[in-house]
Amino acid sequence: MTPELLEHIVTDYRAGLSVYAIAEKHGIHRQTVTNHLVEAGVTLRRTITNTERQRARELYDSSAYIKDIAKVLRRNPATIAKMVRPSRTAANALHG
Repeated sequence: MTPELLEHIVTDYRAGLSVYAIAEKHGIHRQTVTNHLVEAGVTLRRTITNTERQRARELYDSSAYIKDIAKVLRRNPATIAKMVRPSRTAANALHG
């Protein structure tokens, strides 16, 4: 891996892209991305905590936009959307 590519990978990750998105973007395996991030000393994001889920829900229920919640929690907007929006399965179960 070139130093330039590693710099792009680190920058992408710090900008909030997932390991999967970075791998797809640069045409490399996700484990390769993870290995190089760790070797570069990047702290990998942790699992979303219950406190973060609760905060995201509170913000969403107060009419905050997904993109704004993502900025507050320093998460990807797609991750926030999955946390706060009801799944289609759950919505279908409610409407029978």
